[in-house]
Amino acid sequence: MPENYDIPPIISLHRYFCAVARMQKEYERVLQSPEHEEKRKTLKPDMFAIYLHSGPASVLYYWYGALCPVKEGYEKLGLRDARIDALLKSTANIEALKRCRNGAFHFQKDYFDERFLGPMREPDFVQWVRDLTEAFRVRIEKELAQAPWVENSQNRKNRTPVRREIDKE
Repeated sequence: MPENYDIPPIISLHRYFCAVARMQKEYERVLQSPEHEEKRKTLKPDMFAIYLHSGPASVLYYWYGALCPVKEGYEKLGLRDARIDALLKSTANIEALKRCRNGAFHFQKDYFDERFLGPMREPDFVQWVRDLTEAFRVRIEKELAQAPWVENSQNRKNRTPVRREIDKE
C-alpha cells in the first residue's frame, strides 16, 4: 500500500458496519429457514437453546458485539445524528451490547453465561439493536453518498454503497 494512500475514516467505519450488516443478514436468513423452524418445533427447549447458541443462529451475538466498534467509530469521528444519539442514551442497552461483545469475543466457560442470556431479558434490547443497526445504516449511507467516489449512474440510483455491498452476497 503506498504511503500516501489516504482512505477517509468514513470508509473504515463502513468496513465495520459491513460486518454488522452481513451478520444481521445471516441471522435473519437462518431464522426464516425451514431447518430453523423444524428445530424450533421438534427440539426440547433445552436442546433448542443449545442450537440457538451454537448453531447457525449463534451469529446473533457476533452481530450485536460487532456494533460496539461501529458505535466507537461513530463517536470518534464526531458524527451526529438525532436518531442514533437518542438510541445511544440508553446506558442499560449500551452495557448489554458490551456484554454481548464480551461474551462472543472472550471465552466463557459457562455455556449459558449471563453475558449471553442477560441482554435477551432486557425488555426492549432486541428491538433497540435492530433500530440502532438501521440508524447506523442510514447515517453511514448518507455520509458515503456525499463523498466524491459515489457512482451516480441511473441504474444504481436507488442502491446506496452499503446496500450494493451487502446485496453482492
